[in-house]
Amino acid sequence: MQPQLDHLVTMAQHPRVLLHVLPLRAGFHPGQAGPFVIASSDEAEDVAYLDDQAAGRTTKDVAALGRSGTLSGRWRCRATRPSTS
Repeated sequence: MQPQLDHLVTMAQHPRVLLHVLPLRAGFHPGQAGPFVIASSDEAEDVAYLDDQAAGRTTKDVAALGRSGTLSGRWRCRATRPSTS
């Protein structure tokens, strides 16, 4: 696990990466249903990559993007600040 943590620390130094640590005391959070990434660009439509135990998929569906964005906001509220993460 140490190499993974070292990699996260390295990636957190990138100007386009924000690392948020969710403390265990925060309890259950929506992100536990599976990882997701929302990719945004000025040149293209937003797209989400959703992953679960069965498979991963990409979507441009507005409803799915909205749910993913809402979930992201909820767990970010529970996370420590990036400067302390």
